[in-house]
Amino acid sequence: MEVVCQNCKKSFDILPSKVRKGERKFCSKLCFAQGKANKISVFCEKCNKEFYVTPSRFRRGAGKHCSKKCFYENKPKPGITTVDKICINCEKTFSVKKSRDERNNVLYCSKKCRGETQTKKNCILKVCETCNQEFYNSLSKEKQKFGKFCSDKCRINREKERKEIVCVVCNNVFLDILSSLKKICSDDCLSIYNNRYKIVFNCSFCNKEVKKKPSLIRGEKNYCSKACCSLDKRKGEFVLCINCGKEIYKNPTSLKKYKNPFCSKECCWKFKVGENAPGWRGGVTSERKKQRDSKQYKEWRTQVFERDDYTCQNCKARNGNGKAVYLHAHHIKSFHNFPELRFELDNGVTLCIECHKETENYGGKAKKSTNI
Repeated sequence: MEVVCQNCKKSFDILPSKVRKGERKFCSKLCFAQGKANKISVFCEKCNKEFYVTPSRFRRGAGKHCSKKCFYENKPKPGITTVDKICINCEKTFSVKKSRDERNNVLYCSKKCRGETQTKKNCILKVCETCNQEFYNSLSKEKQKFGKFCSDKCRINREKERKEIVCVVCNNVFLDILSSLKKICSDDCLSIYNNRYKIVFNCSFCNKEVKKKPSLIRGEKNYCSKACCSLDKRKGEFVLCINCGKEIYKNPTSLKKYKNPFCSKECCWKFKVGENAPGWRGGVTSERKKQRDSKQYKEWRTQVFERDDYTCQNCKARNGNGKAVYLHAHHIKSFHNFPELRFELDNGVTLCIECHKETENYGGKAKKSTNI
């Protein structure tokens, strides 16, 4: 489809779909830039503000308002009547709906003007102590005795200024910031000032000589530290540990609860063995069970397994590949008949539970044969 360029009046071909969409009004990018740049100056019909419009918009009759706000304000609204009013703060004329004015009695043209008038009512006019500039301070800050400066910058500059202060102890003059409440020039003067009004007394627990302020001395008993105070207020007793004989302190509750005092858990475990154990029944456990449960027997059993590589020496079965095999350490010469060979490594062999049951001395067979 043939179209005429709006800038250079040259004809060029474009697709009909782009013409329907309103695209491609210029033949090139250069004509597009020149056409946009050659704008016409127009005055807004609402606020008389000067603004620029493209020639195409001006020919169509558009471009009469500088913004959407002016367009909608100037647009006639059927059924809605407006009233012109004057702002109390800036004395600017503005239009408001008649219904809204009757309901709320609108006095301000914007939120900004309303905020300015409210700050003037609820604030106090003050002068900055640094730059002597007037500013508004709120009533809440005035009650808290804040608001001496118009900004943080003025406050920081004021704090950096120094003043001369006379030391209370040595009467030397020194410089410090204006907001400071210091009365002493150095740490030496501070120690002299603190010791000047202190009282000397002896600790009620350790009789150590101490200096303290009168405000810290209360009652009949006074202490040099919290440790002495806690030690003196103890109500328990010193007792001896039953196992090692060490002197220890116990509370009244622990003395009532436990009859046998111990200094530690290790002493408790060492003492509660044999006849002193709570479950002692007069030595009922047999000698055979004692040796089977002893540490020496467990070491002998592991040594036999390690020597035979955890494999049954009869059927060569072992754990692995989803198969569980229970191994026993078998005594070649019976545990009952040969007590001197019970912990000999050469007297042991690794067998699985099935092969162990087939031996001559399994499960007390050797004991029965000797009794026969």
